[in-house]
Amino acid sequence: MSWLRRHLLLVVAVLGHTTPAYSSDVLAEFPISQFENDVVVIPVNVGDKEHLFVVDSGASRHVFDVGVKHLLHRQLPSVVVRAAEGSLEVERFAPPAFTIGKLPLNSPGSVWCADLSYVRAPSGIDVKGILGVPLFRAYIVQLDFENGKMRILSSDAEPLPEWGHPITVANADDLFPRLEIELGDGTRALCMIDTGSNGEIGLSTEQFNSLSATGFLTLDGETEFSTLGGTYRRRLGKLAMVRCGGNSQESVRVAETSGSNRLGLDYLRRYNVTFDCFRNTVYLTPNKLHRPTPPLGLTPLRTPEGMTVGRVEPNSPAFNAGFMVNDVIIEVNGKKVEKQPTAEIQSWFYADDEATVTVLRSGTSRTLNLRFEN
Repeated sequence: MSWLRRHLLLVVAVLGHTTPAYSSDVLAEFPISQFENDVVVIPVNVGDKEHLFVVDSGASRHVFDVGVKHLLHRQLPSVVVRAAEGSLEVERFAPPAFTIGKLPLNSPGSVWCADLSYVRAPSGIDVKGILGVPLFRAYIVQLDFENGKMRILSSDAEPLPEWGHPITVANADDLFPRLEIELGDGTRALCMIDTGSNGEIGLSTEQFNSLSATGFLTLDGETEFSTLGGTYRRRLGKLAMVRCGGNSQESVRVAETSGSNRLGLDYLRRYNVTFDCFRNTVYLTPNKLHRPTPPLGLTPLRTPEGMTVGRVEPNSPAFNAGFMVNDVIIEVNGKKVEKQPTAEIQSWFYADDEATVTVLRSGTSRTLNLRFEN
């Protein structure tokens, strides 16, 4: 039975549910992607033009891409910021007038300007900025993955039962929202909630090593990930058990990180999440439609040639199918790969237990058959 058909009955069962009656304090609502591995992007008005910005609770400031630097005016002294591997210098500017619809965006002190091509290349989305922590400090933010909606509510909106289970967040001096989770061996980890990070959970090298040594984390290869500071290699693994907000999950994918522990976007997709930083609370309610997909084992990148394979993970479905770095993906199950977002194209691979993929390799067309484990 196909991966899709295995979950069809579940989808049919929940399609009859009604969207919760959210508060009348909703100030704005936007569609967001329900695809795993995708980023949350919404339109932002800068001057008289609209640009797509990533919503990133792991960014301390709003960030503008160098491609829209001309929209920024009064330059301030540069600042050295901490990145995934060390530090880097970024340009700072006085905040411009920018809005979400008619909602003003605050940015205390300054905005940053940096090259965001590391976001555009894997996502295939023309991202021109990042909305960081100041957004979550100005409004209540809901990520309703079940219904594919992001909502912005007034800061004085009263919590509703539909928001789900309340969890007190810990805010360090950097003001990033953090949740405590329980790992399989009973230890607890304080994790930054990072909506700008793909993947499920990132664990510090120290915690990654400790869990691996005790057998609660199974090593599962390595991968590359890109940040503002560059591209780095990190180990992957699976945790036997994770508990968060009264809910438990088994066999959760994790990645090593040199920085602080993080809850990434693909872990958060297990829930509908309401960020209420005014009450130091995050509300979680299970996403009834969530079903984690098996990893493909390849990293697609947008290049001038098209959808190009940037990396193939050893012993993965993509590796076993014969994918090679620099293959250009032309078709997936008969669908032409054009300008769709990367995560949407990746979803095509899961239409069945097998996927037929046409690639262009050194000018020659090849057909590869990719199989997922049952």
